[in-house]
Amino acid sequence: MKPKDFAKKHDPANLYQTLIETHAQIDAAWNRELDLAATEGVPFESVVVTGLGGSAIAGDVMADFLGDDLALPWRVNRDYRLPAYVNEKTLVVVSSYSGDTEETLSALKDAMAKNAKIVCI
Repeated sequence: MKPKDFAKKHDPANLYQTLIETHAQIDAAWNRELDLAATEGVPFESVVVTGLGGSAIAGDVMADFLGDDLALPWRVNRDYRLPAYVNEKTLVVVSSYSGDTEETLSALKDAMAKNAKIVCI
């Protein structure tokens, strides 16, 4: 069996190539400008990133990347509900690739009920 045929048979979604190109995705994300004007001057005392799967990984990466430089508590949530301490002084970053992940939408409703500051991605 030729390598090309082997890859088609065992990797029909071409995940190997996606893995090889991961550096380009990271570079594109790093260089992308985000408009965070809505958060300027908004006081918050903690950050919760909520999402599932790949949508939550960015929160883990940021926590690892920023490490000891984080001046605020930072948590990644992968559940239907947010931690009990979330309130109007919490920034909740809601991350969903599809936009309709059940757990993430539930956590968004929880954030709204707790009057948290919300950013959706």
